Formats: sequence, C-alpha cells, structure tokens
Amino acid sequence: MIDLNMFPQAHIDDKQTYFMLNDEVYDNYLESQESLKRRNEAELKRQEELNDPEKKELRDVIELGKNYIEQIRSANTAINKEEISIKLYRLQNVVSQIFHHLENNPQKLPEVNKFTNHYLPITLKLVNSYKELNEQPVQGDNIKTAKNEIERSIDVINTAFEKLLDDLFGEVALDISTDISVLETLFTQEGLTKEDFKK
Repeated sequence: MIDLNMFPQAHIDDKQTYFMLNDEVYDNYLESQESLKRRNEAELKRQEELNDPEKKELRDVIELGKNYIEQIRSANTAINKEEISIKLYRLQNVVSQIFHHLENNPQKLPEVNKFTNHYLPITLKLVNSYKELNEQPVQGDNIKTAKNEIERSIDVINTAFEKLLDDLFGEVALDISTDISVLETLFTQEGLTKEDFKK
C-alpha cells in the first residue's frame, strides 16, 4: 500500500514490525529509538566502569573530591567573614580545577592521590576548626591566635595547591613547546620565517 502511494507519509521501521501513518509519528519513533540507544550505551559504559577497577578508582576519587569541595563551600558559607571567605573561594576554585583536570586526564590519578588522601583531609580539618572557633561567642586571645594561624596556613595551602595544578599541566606545556619548535623548524626549512624574507 505504501508502494502504491495510498499512504504518502507512511513508514515501516527497519525490522518491518511497526507501521507509522505519517512523518511526525515516524520522526517521534526515530527520536525514541535514538534515545533508547543513548541510554543503552550509557548503561553499558557505566557497567564497564563498574567492572574496570581503574575507572572505578577514578570515579571514587572524583566523587571524594566533589565531597571535599562541597564541605569547604558549606564551611565558607557558615563562616561568613570576608577575609577568610576570599581565601576559601580561592581554595574551592583550585581544588575544583584539580579534579576537573583529573576528569579529563585520568592518567594523572597517581599524582592526585596524595593530594586527595593526605592534603585535602588536613585542609578540611583546618577549615572546620576555623568554623568552630569562629562560632564561639567569646573570642579570646587563644581563639584569635588560632584563627590567624589557620588563615596564614590557608594562604600556604592555596599556593601549594596552585603549584600542584600547574605541575599537572607540565606535560601539556612540554607538548606545546615541542609542537612550536617543530613548526618553527619547518617554517625555517621552507623559507617562511621573517629572517628568510630579509635575505
């Protein structure tokens, strides 16, 4: 009947099981099939990750990192003091960037493990200690001194974490430098550099 043009917009699916009377229904069918395919692929990928210990470890570390970031954010909100808040926003930002870089470069996991397992727990402990000290109704000399020490240590931590982030980009910088060097050599060989135009 379709071949006889009795149903000009009609379609039959690839498996020859569904008859669709018009283009709109057919388009909806195709969209639903594509959506089903994407869901199946996502589920397959998730299952592969569950079965691959390296991917599971990566996912666990990234989840742990997100948890630390959220705890720092929560403490920062509770502290609500401008000077330390600026430092804690900086801390959140650099920690987020480290984990974002790790997501895109899973081979960096060994370099980030020490950061995640040692540096972040101590950092969070300091942040929470500051929060507790800040909540005290009486701010005596010992509390003020401890808070000042924590503020200074957050500066040191931020600098160290920024250095770690920079170190994670070391290979990228080396690759870029190598690519530039190769291009410059090729341009020189082809006579395409400024020095060659002067001759």
